[in-house]
Amino acid sequence: MYHCLSCLPNFGLYENSCYDTCPNTYYKNITNWQCMPCFTGCSTCSGPNEYQCNSCLLGFGLLNNICYYPCPSTYYLALFTCHTCFTGCKTCTSQSNTSCLSCIPNYGLLNGSCYSQCPDTYFLNNGICVLCSFIGCKSCNINNCLVCMPDY
Repeated sequence: MYHCLSCLPNFGLYENSCYDTCPNTYYKNITNWQCMPCFTGCSTCSGPNEYQCNSCLLGFGLLNNICYYPCPSTYYLALFTCHTCFTGCKTCTSQSNTSCLSCIPNYGLLNGSCYSQCPDTYFLNNGICVLCSFIGCKSCNINNCLVCMPDY
């Protein structure tokens, strides 16, 4: 069994062996030809810094060469990558316009979608579009009907 102390150029030393490609979570340092640890969450990387990830470990999402856990606000995780949510979503489960779990400020959630203005017969209350409780009301707030439907 070989017990290496150093490697030829282009090979990385890892646990007393020389590798053409360093194992996952390590990168090849070309200054000393050693396999060095990637930043937390990186499966493969080009260096030790947070912004040098090429792919992520399970549960982490890659965005602009950084592995996030969880993905930042307005992004969702799919296939080790952070993807943009549909417009208005703060948190979501996919790119679909009905996959929102919460909305950015001044948007209202209704049936998995975020609205910049709640549909008729609904009003915005704490980030949720709430059905008006007044019969025949087209537009309301929590206390009053503001605009009636035709014929009311």
